[in-house]
Amino acid sequence: VERFGILGVQLIISIILARILMPSDFGLIAIITFFTLLAQIVIESGFGQALIQKQDCSLLDESTAFWFNLFTGILTMAVLFLAAPWIAHFYEQPRLINITRAISFNMMINSAGVVQNALLVKELQFKKRMIAGLVASVVSGVMSVALALKGFGVWALVIQILVNNFTRTLMLWIIHPWRPLFRFCTKSFLTLFRFGSNLLFSGVLNTIFGNIYILIIGKLFGMADLGYYHRAKEFMIATSQSLTQIVSQVNFPIMAKLQHSPDQMRNVFSQILHATMLAVLPMMVGIAATAPNLIHTVLGEKWMPCVPYLRILCAIGALLPVHALNLNILNALGRSDLYLRLEIIKKSLICISIFITYRFGIVFLLLGQFVCSVIGLLINSYYADKFIGYGIQRQLADNIKPILNGAVMGMAVYYLGTAMNMAPSAVTLATQVLLGVVTTLLMQYLLKDSIDMKYIKELLARNSNAMEPPANEP
Repeated sequence: VERFGILGVQLIISIILARILMPSDFGLIAIITFFTLLAQIVIESGFGQALIQKQDCSLLDESTAFWFNLFTGILTMAVLFLAAPWIAHFYEQPRLINITRAISFNMMINSAGVVQNALLVKELQFKKRMIAGLVASVVSGVMSVALALKGFGVWALVIQILVNNFTRTLMLWIIHPWRPLFRFCTKSFLTLFRFGSNLLFSGVLNTIFGNIYILIIGKLFGMADLGYYHRAKEFMIATSQSLTQIVSQVNFPIMAKLQHSPDQMRNVFSQILHATMLAVLPMMVGIAATAPNLIHTVLGEKWMPCVPYLRILCAIGALLPVHALNLNILNALGRSDLYLRLEIIKKSLICISIFITYRFGIVFLLLGQFVCSVIGLLINSYYADKFIGYGIQRQLADNIKPILNGAVMGMAVYYLGTAMNMAPSAVTLATQVLLGVVTTLLMQYLLKDSIDMKYIKELLARNSNAMEPPANEP
């Protein structure tokens, strides 16, 4: 509810803005998004996950993390502010100077809420996070639409980002009672950084290579093409990536709690993976099958060039939750060193792929990314097999029914769209969605494929009770 409630609001706002603004406006914001995401990883430095993984954190540990995050936030804000002219010069877009400097203030704003956010995740208090995120999305969304209608252009998007992050951080401070001590402990810092440093470097790698296509497309193909790509990617973020974050945030603290019991970890992993596949596969296949009518109906004719990008990104998105769950095993076991090593190997593969495909266009760039994703999944699942005895073969065998369901539904929806190609796109889209839902439910019934929701609810409740926040003693 937290994730999709917020995304529901953001998606509506995004659709309205896409109809008012131009693709090049979104391209400019995409460029800055890369740098802000990278800075955010540096700000957190893996301390958020370190606080979750460490079961006996004291108030002094948490305060140390807070002051380090805040200092890093101010430092990255200054770096991004000063680097604005170089970024604008590289992309030959003078407007990027003021845009980058305005958005740089996000670094300091976000750093102030890292600890509260981590504690809410650790305590599984997702309802409170939902309130903070939903209020921020509504306030910033309404303001951005009003500015776009008044002709502010790309600055409507800039203001949306700033207001969203400020409101969310303020709400986190209001909702969570935690307050820092005015103390910094070197011992606490070193303990947290020992785990977090590997996640920091892994996060930097993930952010660079997860968004490197933004840098390449923006430089080689222009802001309009970047806008098309970024809009297609927003659909994947709103669906598969969001589900991945939901599952990962719930799964990680539970797996950390079970880190000394491989059998229990395997059981939890298999249940959550199956539930995730039942949700993600139909969604990704459905979006890919309906892509032309979806884009035309929701965004309008001017956004149709993003259809092929969206289809390939859906294939990549179908694998994202499986990647995340496999990597959660390493983090839950405290093996962030191995996590980093794997990320270096996988990112090296992406470099090779980009070097081979960039000269053939954006579609080939994304196809290369999909191939790297498949190889990366094989690498990640090897260690799931090594540590808890649940490798890729068992994962595929336990999820063959969702895979079959998605394949049948996808073909039915795609060929229906082909048969109705003369009908209005909105009518075709509605019919495809209806057929997709009916086919998915029918296949689940015929295959006798269902989620053990009772087990998952009991699991969440049991671990939520076991994770009451420790006494705030330094």
